Amino acid sequence: MVLYLERTLDSPPAADALRACGWSPDRRVETTPQVDALAKQGYLPQPAAVDVLKSFLGLEIKGRRSVPGCRQGASRMEFRPCRADGQYENVRDYVEKLVEEPVFPLGSVDGLELVLMGASGRVYGHALWWVFERGGDFDEFLFQLLMRRKDPVLLWQAPGKPRPWWLTRESAWPKCPCP
Repeated sequence: MVLYLERTLDSPPAADALRACGWSPDRRVETTPQVDALAKQGYLPQPAAVDVLKSFLGLEIKGRRSVPGCRQGASRMEFRPCRADGQYENVRDYVEKLVEEPVFPLGSVDGLELVLMGASGRVYGHALWWVFERGGDFDEFLFQLLMRRKDPVLLWQAPGKPRPWWLTRESAWPKCPCP
């Protein structure tokens, strides 16, 4: 499978952030130990997720904090799925029920949010009391992570728990001039 990152690579700040972390279009790493370890935990390896890991495993992408006219980006995405899964036990079953498809871990955002890819290629996040849709595909997820053009879509919130603070301050964010 070929990773399509046109939107991300067409944005100079996003492309610079990828290069700065050591990523290149021809980067390929061995993923078998991580994929096998997660499969033993009950995760069904998704071809699209395994392809992403072959290109990004072990990298830490630091999002941009101040792109003129755009929202603040996440501080970092770590592509270490085994490490991320160890922080979030027992989320697979209820996330899969909620999104109605098998998911596979990619890593974590800021060490707090487990990032998972579904069989459809959609990207989801699980943090504390919330489940989000973070992108319709990996390119959209990566672009949003780096450039923060829009917030993730809140799919589920634990009963009685507050909304994420950054979803309650929508009007405080500056409007982005780009699509």
